[in-house]
Order: sequence, then structure tokens, then C-alpha cells
Amino acid sequence: MPETTTTAPERVYPMKAPPDDPRFNMGLLIDVTKVLAAHGYPPVSHGLDLVELQQALFNFLYAAPKCEECSGGIYRSQASPSGWRHKDLLNVLIGDHDARVAS
Repeated sequence: MPETTTTAPERVYPMKAPPDDPRFNMGLLIDVTKVLAAHGYPPVSHGLDLVELQQALFNFLYAAPKCEECSGGIYRSQASPSGWRHKDLLNVLIGDHDARVAS
């Protein structure tokens, strides 16, 4: 019987960041927090933890240039010439998370 060799599939991630990807949204982030909790990790309940988790997901999924204005890892939006405003992003994440937890 001849020996068979297997080769690992080529990497898919990080993908090229599209201008807009409706799959990368707050719902994805909340789903990931639920999976972490289901595996016994503490709940993700602080806004800054949500920001860090979103950054980690984005970094895994998409190859995109980092924001030149900081070294914190927030990425510029490809869709917006002005890029992401760090304060605005944090406020959206915290506000949306707090609204979901309250409901």
C-alpha cells in the first residue's frame, strides 16, 4: 500500500478587509462573549473588555493597516476616510452592551 501524505490547507485568515462587512457587528461580538461564558470564562461585562475582544476578532479576521494615531491596535475603518474615533467607538460599544444587558 503506498504511503499517503497530507498537506495542511492554506491559511484563510486574516482576510483582506472589505470596505464594509455586515457580518462584523455587535451581534458577532455578543455571540463570542456567550461562547466564552459557556466554556466557563467570566462574563465579559466591562466596555473596555468588549473593545479589546472586538479588536482581537478584527485582528484575527482582517488584514488592515493599523491606525497611525495610536499604538493601541484600533484599526481605521476602510469605509470612512476619517477612520474610527476611539472615543466614539468605545461609547457605541459600551452603550450597545449596556442596552442589551438591561433588556
